[in-house]
Amino acid sequence: MGSSRSCRRAKRCTPPLLLVIGVAVFVLSAVGAAQRGGGNNPIASLKGVAVPQPADLARYVADPQALVVLGKALFWDAQVGSDGRTACASCHFHAGADHRVTNQIAGPATSTAPVRPNTTLTIGDFPFHAFTNPSDNASQAIRDRRDVVGSAGIVKRRFVDVTGGGALDVGADTGSPGEFSLGGLDVRQVTARNTPTVINAVFYLRNFWDGRASGTFNAATPFGTADARANVLAVTAGGLRLESVRLDASSLASQAVGPPLNSTEMSFDGRTWAHLGRKMLPASERQQLSRERCRAFTSLTNLFEIAK
Repeated sequence: MGSSRSCRRAKRCTPPLLLVIGVAVFVLSAVGAAQRGGGNNPIASLKGVAVPQPADLARYVADPQALVVLGKALFWDAQVGSDGRTACASCHFHAGADHRVTNQIAGPATSTAPVRPNTTLTIGDFPFHAFTNPSDNASQAIRDRRDVVGSAGIVKRRFVDVTGGGALDVGADTGSPGEFSLGGLDVRQVTARNTPTVINAVFYLRNFWDGRASGTFNAATPFGTADARANVLAVTAGGLRLESVRLDASSLASQAVGPPLNSTEMSFDGRTWAHLGRKMLPASERQQLSRERCRAFTSLTNLFEIAK
């Protein structure tokens, strides 16, 4: 699904490494393009600040521009989601953030109150905690909802397998209504935090609201050097061997490795990188088939127009 030039011949990039470095490099390239733009904004800009680059990126990536293209494709590809409908861009669509208003409410971890699934938020819902005198937080509270505005993910299901060429993973119902259900029917789960913008995120030393996406990327999880496992298979003269990856200045890559396997955001519960890689590798064939179908439909439409 991507150019083989993206990986050095001496290494075989594993699906998580290829996925997250691609997405991160795509976002990085977009920031660089924005920096080169003009404008007379009197506010100090980042145009003169160099975009951080991992010191040893060339060890893993032979063609950064090819990887930018691949990263952009993966960022927008809904096939990455187990439901075949949820992409990274589903939550980072509007100025890099999430501006959806329906089914965006979750409960904080400390709350046992039921959530309000499938609610459409209005201006009248805010603030969730309101006082008689908005300027005095010691005045009487007239509203106190234990809600947070998060981001809609996927319906909770248990992962079974990937299909032989389809966008939808095979999943099984959990057997009981979850927290996010309406009339006994499961609806999309909602994260406990709203999606942050990706604008200028390449300059962050850490990502996610709680900073758990480390500035050092380990090729599999957001936790950097705190995850000491070797997560990449390297091709050597003697065959394959496990190797550790430690890419600096890469908190975006550490962030991007989280959502694709998160059972609230994008993945059926229990899916692994091996499953996702097996699903996405044939994606170029499906994309080519879609292009051919589009061309055939366009030709047919043109024939109808001529017939008129």
